[in-house]
Amino acid sequence: MLGNTGSRIKKISQAINLLGILLSLGFGVALIIIGADAVGGETLIITGIAIGVVGSILSWISSLVLFAYGDMAENVHAMASIMVKNEMKKMKTNKPQIRRKQAQQKAPEM
Repeated sequence: MLGNTGSRIKKISQAINLLGILLSLGFGVALIIIGADAVGGETLIITGIAIGVVGSILSWISSLVLFAYGDMAENVHAMASIMVKNEMKKMKTNKPQIRRKQAQQKAPEM
């Protein structure tokens, strides 16, 4: 359930990006259509264009930040895995030395 969170965050950010862009463009087009039918609807047309463009850009930027966070989470997980593997290798190579030290410590002194 909690595994592979980095890729999940990245997928969620892509979904948020797509949803945000579609909603921004949808509201923008709706305002443009309403403004075209209204008398003096130039303000609604300009607002519709602005919402479509600015909303899409803001959605992309916010999802980019979330995607970067998911990417960092994946990278940290990969680095931790590599560090654990390296420590395990060190422990395997140091076992004979550790055993010798323990044997020397347990040996009675004369």
